[in-house]
Amino acid sequence: MSTAPSANPLAVLRLDARDVRVTAHAADGYGSLLARTSEPGHQARAATMKIRAAACWCLVSPARAPAAFAAAARLYERMGHPFAIAAAICAGQQTPPERGPGPRTAPDDQAYDALRLAWSVASEMTPADAASGMLAGPVDDREWFPAGQLEVPVRCYLEFARGVALAMRSGDSRVLSDSLPQLLQRATEPVRMAMADLHRWQALATGVMPVEPELLAIGRIAHRTLAPWDEHKLSNLGIPRDSVERVPLWIARVLDEPPASRRAPPGDRPPFSGPNSAEAAATARAEAGRTGAARRVRMKPSAPP
Repeated sequence: MSTAPSANPLAVLRLDARDVRVTAHAADGYGSLLARTSEPGHQARAATMKIRAAACWCLVSPARAPAAFAAAARLYERMGHPFAIAAAICAGQQTPPERGPGPRTAPDDQAYDALRLAWSVASEMTPADAASGMLAGPVDDREWFPAGQLEVPVRCYLEFARGVALAMRSGDSRVLSDSLPQLLQRATEPVRMAMADLHRWQALATGVMPVEPELLAIGRIAHRTLAPWDEHKLSNLGIPRDSVERVPLWIARVLDEPPASRRAPPGDRPPFSGPNSAEAAATARAEAGRTGAARRVRMKPSAPP
């Protein structure tokens, strides 16, 4: 079974490795600086910077990502924010933090609690039968409320968690063929929208991270539930080939199964094989230039009669 991704995540995301690496270094350092201050506002900003750094490290030096995610998880946990759960899963922590004494922010609490439970089941820390019982309950219209940074309906998270429990209990990953593609499709919508503004996206100047924590958390849970898996299995589940939806699964595999080669330090190993990301980014810039030129021609005022 081949474990190589069908495409380079940088190429799929139309990003250049050099730009991503520079952003990762800058955000990681700035986050560490802010975290050493006692200002509450600085702590929140530090957590954001650590998440930004980790999202970038995932694409260029995955071995560095868990430490940045773990730092963000600690900061969010101190602030009593449920986002600590998603960050902890991304860091690979077996036991993500429980909700603190802060105010409950449903539906976010429901969504992140569903991710935590699914992660625990996929990691074989919680029995699948017990998880199924925890997730059972009457349908509530409030489950359609958007949750989290990506504003995905709570129901999508709950159905995915139920699917994970069923897949782990039955050993049949096909039960995820409905919930996993749907959740990935909804969760990647903000990424695709951000990519539409190609200039700002490639400058990493949008409000959307290259690898959103909720997306990677889903990918890490799915990876452990589906393992072993290959590109063919993802296609059978209905996840489009060479798509943004596959990126979190590719990264999850690298984080769980680091390359066997020891020729280079962990942070400097090429994490993915596939099409050259620099060429893809150059092509994307050329496309953006052509699109901008065409837009300027369409907007040019007509000559007076």
